[in-house]
Amino acid sequence: MTLQTSGTISINDLKAEFGSTSNRLRDYYRGGSIVPNSPVNSGVPTSGTISLFDFYGAQALEPLSYSLDGDPTPTVYKAGNSTYPVSATTSTLRITAVGGLAPFTITATKTGGSGGFELNTPATGANYKTFSWYKQYGEDNTEYQENWQLKIVDAAGQQATFATTVFVHIT
Repeated sequence: MTLQTSGTISINDLKAEFGSTSNRLRDYYRGGSIVPNSPVNSGVPTSGTISLFDFYGAQALEPLSYSLDGDPTPTVYKAGNSTYPVSATTSTLRITAVGGLAPFTITATKTGGSGGFELNTPATGANYKTFSWYKQYGEDNTEYQENWQLKIVDAAGQQATFATTVFVHIT
């Protein structure tokens, strides 16, 4: 739930939103033990003067992070063929949003390398996405490599990123 954005706000509203029993406003600084330091709470000070009005739109939001399942460095070794190029698909990597505020946007962006990979997303859910990379026409005795960034953005604007390197080895 989110605190109201106008009108009267009370210490009881703060206690209900943040699950606290404290009646002391000074216990509610952003980034302390009660109010998360997240973009949605940017109006709440981290120190100094604090007022109930600072809490308009504030939210007991768990910080966004991620969990990984699968190969954190997606790789494939594929036997080559001296007469014609071969194709290969890497192992999968699934990234799942942990915490944060739904809905989530999950993207993958190439940040370097020249492997010529195509990105596959064989499975997608409300809070996760599974990726694999496909190399078409790999040459015999060649290694291909690209750097990718996986990014999760939640409805509150929080971001969590994971950088990976993808390898395709044609032997």
